[in-house]
Amino acid sequence: MPENKDEATGNLKPNVEPDKKSIGAYDNLPRGLTQEELSQSGTQKLILNDLSKAEEKIRNIEPFVEKYYNIVTERSVLQEKLLKTKQAEILYSFCITTGGVIIGLSKIWYETNGALCAIMIAIGVLSILGGILFKIYYKK
Repeated sequence: MPENKDEATGNLKPNVEPDKKSIGAYDNLPRGLTQEELSQSGTQKLILNDLSKAEEKIRNIEPFVEKYYNIVTERSVLQEKLLKTKQAEILYSFCITTGGVIIGLSKIWYETNGALCAIMIAIGVLSILGGILFKIYYKK
């Protein structure tokens, strides 16, 4: 039984986009101008036109540069505040959790050692209250 095989024939190449180059009016001109060419008024007008276009682009971009640096500074400040808030939340969660665990474990010594049970309950309650008070007073 013959197998179904596709055979590639011809000069096949993958679909690749050719490099797109910017097409400008002056792309094919040599960059080095002689003194005679520079002294012509047409050349000077073209150079002045390009210079004015570049200066206009700079004027348009300058406010964005200042805004960018302001945003970068503000972002750094906010990241630092977020880091402090995350650390505070971790401390709060740790205090509440350990307090609850200590109070829960105190049940083990409730019947055998009442004094140890009372100490564990006190430590657990202090830990929970410390976490709650920290959360209340930390908010700025």
